[in-house]
Amino acid sequence: KQRGETETPRIEFTTQYMPGNRVLEIRFTRPLAVTRKVYVELGEGILGMDQQPLVPWKLTFTTGEP
Repeated sequence: KQRGETETPRIEFTTQYMPGNRVLEIRFTRPLAVTRKVYVELGEGILGMDQQPLVPWKLTFTTGEP
């Protein structure tokens, strides 16, 4: 929550998996708001193409100023 919001805004996105180089691409459907902290978290329950579980991980970044 930022800027006095009552709920954390949700960010809409699409994903595409490219098995040739084992890349998961995340594309945001709209430009991200400026000076916002964004959290991307892949949790438990995700299986790879070989049916092995993904090790959960998080990515956090802040968008820049205009």
